[in-house]
Amino acid sequence: MLTNFEILLLTHFVSDWFLQPGKWAEMKTKKFLPLFYHSVQYSILFIPVFCLLGMSLWWTAALFFTHILIDNYRFVNWFNTRIRGVSDKMPPWVPTVMDQILHVLVIAAIVMLD
Repeated sequence: MLTNFEILLLTHFVSDWFLQPGKWAEMKTKKFLPLFYHSVQYSILFIPVFCLLGMSLWWTAALFFTHILIDNYRFVNWFNTRIRGVSDKMPPWVPTVMDQILHVLVIAAIVMLD
């Protein structure tokens, strides 16, 4: 049997990777509407999962707002340049990996706090 964390993690990858249209993925760091649409779509998929797991639906709002903050890459870029001291010429996969790590940390926090 899967834990709540594992179920939420699977939901995350389905919603963030498989169900996100390619156009949104390309444009969400440049324009707000694709980021907004993706964050809505991402969060809505968690609603039935939270219901089935008996978790609070308020976590949907937390996922929505943190998803907007994380997926626009401004925080990731700020962290890399200001905290890590890495130039903007880092490999293109680095922000994606950091993005996913942040999403996993949010999901872990939700499981621990629920």
